Amino acid sequence: MGVDVKIALLVIASNEAAYIAEFVYHHLRHGFAPISIYVNNTDDRTVEILAAISKANSDIQFLLEDPANPIPKSKDFQPTAYRRLVDALGVSADYFAALDVDEFWCPAGLTASVQSYLADVGQPDVACANWVMPVNDERPFASLADQDVVGHINSHIKSIWRADLPVRRFHPHHPVLDGAVTTHVASGHRLGSSNSKTVAMPTSVGPAFVYHRMHRSLIEYLALLSRGRPRSTEVFKTNRAGYRYYINKKFASQLDAPKDARARWAAGYREFFKYCKIDDLIRAARLDTIDRAVAAVETYRALDDDTKLYYEQPFRLVNFEKALAQAEAARAEIMANA
Repeated sequence: MGVDVKIALLVIASNEAAYIAEFVYHHLRHGFAPISIYVNNTDDRTVEILAAISKANSDIQFLLEDPANPIPKSKDFQPTAYRRLVDALGVSADYFAALDVDEFWCPAGLTASVQSYLADVGQPDVACANWVMPVNDERPFASLADQDVVGHINSHIKSIWRADLPVRRFHPHHPVLDGAVTTHVASGHRLGSSNSKTVAMPTSVGPAFVYHRMHRSLIEYLALLSRGRPRSTEVFKTNRAGYRYYINKKFASQLDAPKDARARWAAGYREFFKYCKIDDLIRAARLDTIDRAVAAVETYRALDDDTKLYYEQPFRLVNFEKALAQAEAARAEIMANA
């Protein structure tokens, strides 16, 4: 195996219309193909956008969840969805990777392909990279290249694994493979007993990292909360600890993502939109996201005190007046550029 090694990316998407194009573009740019996406619990423009992208690029394929045969929400949801993708779409590759839409696999320098990275680290059975949690992506709908890549290095990892080794136990961070011998962790730290984290918090990421854009701007965070939990009656997500709760810029790390590399990334991103003819769809998806955020504020304010207390944790560090002002400004900017 060498530069022609095939790395298939498996993805689950639920109401990701505002973000799926950036995610797909970024990973195509760095050599992941095919990118296979399982779409479920979606009532936004995700399917329209994926249809346009897949029409323009045969390396993008997606599978809609069968409403007559949904996957039960349990700890087995992710592995079951990935198996359905592989079986239904006939996905084949030398390696597999599984990422969420808010996770961006990045090479140091933001230029190398995943193929060259794997070659440089000796084509291991499993290649792991630590999360980096951004501290400076507060601007609404900012792309990866719009600012320096700065964040907290986290002990959690995500993995790329050899496709010819049977998965004995799937974990979204690190599958356990039968017959796996070699594991490479980009940060140089060994994995802990759970295999989902390194034993210590790294001080540098090494040749690759996963940029985990879990919060983005305040209005995007509120729109995320308003999705609720799949197959649950909860109005808001409860599995969030508050808006950008982890940030302490004093301890953040500047990652290797030079300005010229980000400029080339951004130029390719603009061309990707034109080639796929998705500008209008993305604009509408962003306006939908703003509407969700404003509705989330109104819904929360209308709750009784006991229910507000129930949702206290995910709304920690949320400034509602700032959110509404940000929503108004973001909407005006989008309309001005239409």
